[in-house]
Amino acid sequence: MTIDNTKPISNTVFSSTKIKEKTSSADEFQANLNEVKNKENKEKISSNQLNNKDLDLGAIREDFRSYAWQKMREDQYKKNEETLLNKLFATIDAGNAANKKI
Repeated sequence: MTIDNTKPISNTVFSSTKIKEKTSSADEFQANLNEVKNKENKEKISSNQLNNKDLDLGAIREDFRSYAWQKMREDQYKKNEETLLNKLFATIDAGNAANKKI
C-alpha cells in the first residue's frame, strides 16, 4: 500500500486546528477585554470613594440660593394676588351692599 502525500487530509486537520485556535483566541480576547473593563470599573469606584469630584458644595449652595429666591418670589406673588383679590371682592361686596340700600 502506498501513501499518497498529495491528499489534503493533513490540511483539513490543520485547518480545523486553526479554526479552534481562532475561536479560543476570540474567547481569550473577550476574557481579556472583560478583565480590563472590570479593572477600570473598580478603579473608578475606588477613585470616586476617595475624592468625589461630582459633589461641589459651592454649586449646590448657588442652586439652593437660586431655588430659595425663586420660591420666595412666587410666594410673594401669591400673597399679592390674594391681597388684590380680597380687595376686589371687598369692593364688589361694598358696591352690591350700596345698590341694595337704594
